[in-house]
Amino acid sequence: MRGTTSCARRHKQGNIMNRIIYIVGLIVVILAVLSFFGLR
Repeated sequence: MRGTTSCARRHKQGNIMNRIIYIVGLIVVILAVLSFFGLR
């Protein structure tokens, strides 16, 4: 029982990391588009 809870917790932590990476990627893309339009 103890092993399954630790595994579930690790999966949840990985999910949070993926979400953070996804959000950071979106921000980078938005900044790139804004700077691209700002330069034109």
